[in-house]
Amino acid sequence: MKIGIQTDNALVVATLRPKTWKKLTKANSDWPQWVAALSGTLGAQVPTDQGPAIILQEPNLQVFEKKPKPATP
Repeated sequence: MKIGIQTDNALVVATLRPKTWKKLTKANSDWPQWVAALSGTLGAQVPTDQGPAIILQEPNLQVFEKKPKPATP
């Protein structure tokens, strides 16, 4: 699965493995709130009609459940 994340300066494009994509969709269905961290090595910069796109090499995705903080009295 190919995903793109728009930043202020460029579009970052990563190709996720099916297992990683499954982890992301499972978090979306199982947890009411979640956060993901995407990392990898910045690769080639490719010009597009909307501006530059940067290819993320060897992307790694971590997904965490975002638990609400307990209310303080």
